Amino acid sequence: MKAHINPAVLRWAREKAQLPLESAARKAGISDTLKQSAAERLGVWEDGADVPTRNQLASLAKAYYRPVLTFYLQEPPAQAEQLSDFRTVGDHPADGDNNILAAFTRKMRARQREIVQLIADDGDEPEPLPFIGRLGVDSSPREVVDDIREVLGFPFELQRGMNDRDGLFRALRARAEAVGIFVIIQGNLGSYKTNIEPEAFRGIAFADPVAPFIIINGNDAKAARTFTLMHELAHLWLGEEGISNLSPFAGNDARGGLEAFCNAVAAEFLLPRGFLVEAWDRVVGLELPEAMVSLASQFKVSRAAVANRLWKLNRIDEVDWWALYATYQDEWRRQRVRMQEQEGGPTFYITKQSQLGAALIRTVLGGVDAGNLTYTRASRILGVNAKNFDGLRAGVG
Repeated sequence: MKAHINPAVLRWAREKAQLPLESAARKAGISDTLKQSAAERLGVWEDGADVPTRNQLASLAKAYYRPVLTFYLQEPPAQAEQLSDFRTVGDHPADGDNNILAAFTRKMRARQREIVQLIADDGDEPEPLPFIGRLGVDSSPREVVDDIREVLGFPFELQRGMNDRDGLFRALRARAEAVGIFVIIQGNLGSYKTNIEPEAFRGIAFADPVAPFIIINGNDAKAARTFTLMHELAHLWLGEEGISNLSPFAGNDARGGLEAFCNAVAAEFLLPRGFLVEAWDRVVGLELPEAMVSLASQFKVSRAAVANRLWKLNRIDEVDWWALYATYQDEWRRQRVRMQEQEGGPTFYITKQSQLGAALIRTVLGGVDAGNLTYTRASRILGVNAKNFDGLRAGVG
């Protein structure tokens, strides 16, 4: 079956990969015919005189490290597709030469652009979301927190009433999606063989005013996801898109103040200074590990998040913080091994719904229902076979 793609994007992708026609054709496994060489066939496709099959397109996408979705865009992506890289290793910028991470970022960007186009195709001119880029680093973290709470309709009393930290994450994600933010949990290109460790990235923010995206690394500890979500929401409020790997427990990082600022926003949202100090005063007589358990239960966050915040507020000593952190890290490593050894797990639909999020599923399947999106294109965006759409829809309403 032929793939009716944009030939200009096909040429652009090859040139961005710095491959001449002959090398690209060979890398993609395109064969010669009686009348044309493989390179000539690729040139014809780039000229728009003919189109590749879907299998051939998939091979080209793999050769160029591009998601298949890219080739269906109306025009080649602009240079602005390059995300700001806020990642560090120690006190130095992280090595940007990570092909899997680069391919993953392009895949997420292509998905986000498809959603922007789908929203634009839905009828009226889409209204930009007013909170994207509304504040700057000249604001205080508390000001950003207050605005996020107002937009999400999520006062601290509601947060404290959650059953547990998983419930808090689900509630915050649902509120973010309700105001137009797409929240994705994913950490590979579709196979565990391409898993990206949280040291490479914890979160990505696309600060688009029509369809902002947050991507959370699904390979990070579940306890870290809420902090990452709030960190990336801060990026959206500042209008600063990029890719981050700064630990929730880092201090002021050497790259400058933005990542530390977003961490401060996340910490103030989840563990407001005033409420935490009051709660600490009530448990200060307990043994430190026991106090951390009590406070983590009250605030619906991890024990490590509580301990780190108390250290930064000069309520516990640095030695105590690092001792607690080492204990929690050891527990997490053992838990991760146990999880990897367990057989079974959530069903296909539960896993996909968790990864994609209700907002993305509803938007894409709504586009199918309205006739604005073909089943094939919807399948590409969701990464799910069309035969599974009904099962996917059932869990999100």
